[in-house]
Amino acid sequence: MVKEIYEERPLNYMSQSLHEKASNILALVMELEKEKAIKVIHEKCQNDEALLQEVLSLYQEFTTYTPTGKVATHQSHIQLDQEDHTKSLFGKVSNHLLKNKHTRLIVIVSSLAVLLVLGFWVRKHIYNVVFYQEIEEKRAQLNATTTIIQDWVNDEKRKVKEIASTKTLRNFAIVIDSLQRLELPHEVYLQKIQPYNAQINKMKDIMGFEYISLIHKNELKITYNTFQSEQQFNSPLINKKLSKHLFDYHNELKKGNTIFIPPIHISASLLEKDSTLNTDSDCAVGTPVYNNENKIVGFVLTVTLAKKQFSNLFKATLYGQSSESYAVNKDGYIISESRFTKDLQKSGFLKHKSSIYHLEDLNPEVNVMEGESPDLEKINWPLTATSMKFYEYLKGNSKVNNGEIDHIYKDYRGVDVIGVWQWIDDLDFGIVNKEDASDALEMIRKMDWVLGILYFIICVLCFLLYHSNIRILRFNSKIKQLGQFTVVDKIGEGGFGVVYKAEHSLIKMPVAIKLLKKDFITDDNVKRFEREVMATSALKHPNTIKIYDYGTSNEGYFYYVMEYIDGVTLAKIIDRDQVFPINRAVYILLEVAYSLREAHHKNLVHRDIKPMNIILSKQGEAYDQVKLLDFGLVKELAPNTEHTAFHKVGGTPLYMAPERLRDPNNSDSKVDIYSLGILGFYMLNGRLMIEILSQKVLSGQESIEQNDIHKLVEREDIPEDLYALLEKCIQFDPKKRIQSIDDLIFQLEKIAQKHQWTKHNAQDWWKTYDVYES
Repeated sequence: MVKEIYEERPLNYMSQSLHEKASNILALVMELEKEKAIKVIHEKCQNDEALLQEVLSLYQEFTTYTPTGKVATHQSHIQLDQEDHTKSLFGKVSNHLLKNKHTRLIVIVSSLAVLLVLGFWVRKHIYNVVFYQEIEEKRAQLNATTTIIQDWVNDEKRKVKEIASTKTLRNFAIVIDSLQRLELPHEVYLQKIQPYNAQINKMKDIMGFEYISLIHKNELKITYNTFQSEQQFNSPLINKKLSKHLFDYHNELKKGNTIFIPPIHISASLLEKDSTLNTDSDCAVGTPVYNNENKIVGFVLTVTLAKKQFSNLFKATLYGQSSESYAVNKDGYIISESRFTKDLQKSGFLKHKSSIYHLEDLNPEVNVMEGESPDLEKINWPLTATSMKFYEYLKGNSKVNNGEIDHIYKDYRGVDVIGVWQWIDDLDFGIVNKEDASDALEMIRKMDWVLGILYFIICVLCFLLYHSNIRILRFNSKIKQLGQFTVVDKIGEGGFGVVYKAEHSLIKMPVAIKLLKKDFITDDNVKRFEREVMATSALKHPNTIKIYDYGTSNEGYFYYVMEYIDGVTLAKIIDRDQVFPINRAVYILLEVAYSLREAHHKNLVHRDIKPMNIILSKQGEAYDQVKLLDFGLVKELAPNTEHTAFHKVGGTPLYMAPERLRDPNNSDSKVDIYSLGILGFYMLNGRLMIEILSQKVLSGQESIEQNDIHKLVEREDIPEDLYALLEKCIQFDPKKRIQSIDDLIFQLEKIAQKHQWTKHNAQDWWKTYDVYES
């Protein structure tokens, strides 16, 4: 509100030497009783009549106000005033904190520290959200992979039971069992079973197995195998002893159970003695074979290569560039094909064609994918975080067989990953699902970049603010004290100056001070400024804004002190009230006209009458007190042609008389009468009419037709005499207008008698305004 009121206030002066003497005398008598003060004034002025009149005038202005430390007629519920109080409080706090270089640096560093802590907190919160969202995705993929594997194992068990129940295999198993009891030479044994070989191989091909084996019912020995060497039917695995690793599985078969054997390496785990027969790894499904008497005569194993069907099961849930699921046995070996086998081979870390049983789930502590070499021997490498979980579960240190790693960890490649794990008891191996942290948390990486850039920008801005504030604070420190007035807060800025709220140093009366900008301080402008103040300060009408004081600061800034109004502009009232009362419009026009009458009689023309320059206020029990601002503002102060069109013509086009456009220096009093007419129609009819009329003015039309006005006025309750008066005021030809402000007041007073705006009307409106704004 305060900014709205004072933003375009004029800058005016009196005679400097006279006024300084008067201000000094006034300061001596302000705290004295009235009679003693008058006596002292006469003594100090002696025979200087001009000085005496100046001091008495100032004394009268100040002593008519009752100081209470705040505005006595303060309106308690108007929101705009509350905003001003907030701004003032903020201004005091900011001035205190930024008053010197040291405190300013502390404020900036503290703010940056708070922002940094806040940024880390926000980043941590977002990181946790994103991290656990990714963990949940990995858990869902792990569950899906587990289900796929269990379904496949169950299907393999179904198939092995199916072939074990066929007549062909049962008869063959019975023959094998009888031959094993005879302890025949190996060559003779092969000749005896050869007739069955073609049928068993056909069964193997139909069912899609890598090969089929028969195991002795009592010993860990292979009694038959379809594995072929280069010579037909000379399987090197027949009658070979099996490793003790398969002892538990053999016992389960003896109990009549169907089993699944996870991938095992032929050379290391399958046979009792090392063999170089095959570097691949197999997984198998076994079940007992019964004779006609339902007695076990042997066990059939169907075997598949781990790098084929078994490993393919883990590919179903792959996505992106680095997600992976793989299986780990209880010895820590990876028993499914790694997604990164080729990459590991290229890096030199993997020297075999397959990663199965050639990779352990150990942490090399360096990224081998980038060609880095581990510092430690492989025997000293630690387990990965997931294998550590498997180890703790298998050792009985934990009863939980699944979970997530709640932090980023390094996998068997030495790459940072996030992952989840699960040990499947009935399959005797664990499953890991993981993804490179750089891919899974890519959004966090991008967020770190954004936050870093934002923080850098804030630091740069604070650096610039720190150095720019040096100049700002130096300027502010220069205007803390202007004559008898102490600056409180900045409340507005116009084209020519900055407006501050201030208070008298002695009586604490609030005032508004406008400071002329340096750009406008020239010798010519100073002289015009002084003449303007002398003329404006001579206006004493209660509807005219009062000038209290003026001066020059030690740094050469010109200023003047004016009345501080706690009110609201007419522009805001018109925007708020859709239908403006006829009687109130007449009342406002008449009050403004009274102010103009005094000015016109002293050869002053306002030239910028508009709703923004008219303030209505509530002072004590007096409602709708009208104040007119900005007498003689623009013409004398515009120093060159570089300013805006507004300043070139010295007014607002919507309310400007046509002759002002043709001659910006025109100071005929009838330009104010035109503006009053436009103002009247604006209050009664809204903005549309004056916008169209102003377009006609700006287009250079020399006259306005009466029908044009009737077409634009939508309101039907405007009295004919008021309509006719306003119509006459806005004639484009000055000779056809109301010729003087006195004539206008005479006719407005007659209209006002018929359409009175009473004290009760005003009081009711302000009550409504208070409720509306609060």
